[in-house]
Amino acid sequence: NDALQAELASSKERLDKCLGVMRDLDEKVQRLKDDFATKTAEAERLKASLQKAEEVLGAAMELLEKLSGEQTRWEAMEHDLSAESSALPANVMLSAMFITYLADEQEAARQSFLQQAAELLHRAKLSSSESFDLLGFLSSEGELLKWKALGLPSDRLSHENGIVLTRTKQAPFVIDPSSAA
Repeated sequence: NDALQAELASSKERLDKCLGVMRDLDEKVQRLKDDFATKTAEAERLKASLQKAEEVLGAAMELLEKLSGEQTRWEAMEHDLSAESSALPANVMLSAMFITYLADEQEAARQSFLQQAAELLHRAKLSSSESFDLLGFLSSEGELLKWKALGLPSDRLSHENGIVLTRTKQAPFVIDPSSAA
């Protein structure tokens, strides 16, 4: 009986130790589960943050690509504006000469004198170009289209005459040999 009692006490003691170890293991498992849940939630937050950062980076890269094209366009515009500004004094002289001295000349004489004057200014290094576009300098596409809509013929001579009429302060003496006006 004593041996059985001793064995029972030993078994109870081992059972209590096993239950204690099991409780410790259960607590450790619960801590590990909680830690795992925390780490999983943090990983999901990091994953969402990374995805958002990748989207922002993609949008930034797309914007940079678009802006690089704009930079090329702006550099070309700057080059064109620089060329136009350096040619401005010569273009103004040619325009003034045309309106003042060539308005009453025939079309062929106008073109010949204008071409010769542009070449002289170019040789004198006052202009970067040997050619000069009077219509492009003194009018706009919109103005030419408006004149066309009002019935002005779309030939160069009519456009040049329209420029003379709108750009001079003198009252012009106009003869319409075709009676189209």
